[in-house]
Amino acid sequence: MSPMSPVSPLSPMSPLSPLSPMSPMSPVSPLSPMSPLSPLSPMSPMSPVSPLSPMSPLSPLSPMSPMSPVSPLSPMSPLSPLSPMSPMSPVSPLSPMSP
Repeated sequence: MSPMSPVSPLSPMSPLSPLSPMSPMSPVSPLSPMSPLSPLSPMSPMSPVSPLSPMSPLSPLSPMSPMSPVSPLSPMSPLSPLSPMSPMSPVSPLSPMSP
């Protein structure tokens, strides 16, 4: 009953228990719903090849893509020369604040 036994295989708090279902450090849990390496996880926030992801920064057809550099109709496009609200338009001849 030594409280300092470093090799207690049945200890529920043993940090080395490889079969502990609650082990927060299990790097090979293939069924873990939070596994960052699960390629089929539908909720994986790091899936770089999810073609249907509505938040995919590489989706060329995503209507809500905040990083679409070629969206000609984007009302927030900083490169849109005709955007009436463009805060960065360096050639706005009708700007009421033109210095």
